[in-house]
Amino acid sequence: MVSQTSIAATALLQCMGRTLFVAYPQDEYPPVPSMGSNIFLMSILTLLWDVNIIPQFFRQSSPKLFVITELLATIFVAELITAVIWWNYERLAFEAVRMVCRQHLWCEYGLMMTLTLMGAIVAMCIVAEVVCSSELKESMGGVLSGRVSMPLAAGPLVEYIHDIRSFVMGAIIFSQLTRYQRLLAVRALKVQL
Repeated sequence: MVSQTSIAATALLQCMGRTLFVAYPQDEYPPVPSMGSNIFLMSILTLLWDVNIIPQFFRQSSPKLFVITELLATIFVAELITAVIWWNYERLAFEAVRMVCRQHLWCEYGLMMTLTLMGAIVAMCIVAEVVCSSELKESMGGVLSGRVSMPLAAGPLVEYIHDIRSFVMGAIIFSQLTRYQRLLAVRALKVQL
């Protein structure tokens, strides 16, 4: 596991907008809210915290060199993942938003905020699937299925998560249907309404 000091230093550098190894892109972007990039950074750091970048075998030979190397390696990997995945995702989202909004700044800002938040939350869910223990996943599955009781205050949030989960599963199943089956499903839905 990467040390907390390396994780904190990497988070501080990234939040301040400083990079050591990878230069920020010089493209022209509209003002994009940083909440999505911060959530994505948190998911990267969570993933890095769970893995060993440098084997622990080298810690005994030179502890100070190990700490410095681990810090630099953590910063490098976080910057590399951010540059390869997040900046390309933002660039793709910006191009899509620009085609949809056609120079309306409020529309660009709102859609960019929505798309970046959705992308960051998806990344966090993927990392949680990789990092979290099976007991934690099973307990959340029990809450969603109604087998485990939950606090009353969390009820609306869990119901909302369950509704979104049902919607996504329906969209996945609908996308796997043939054209004829989709038309039949749409007709059946119209009859029910």
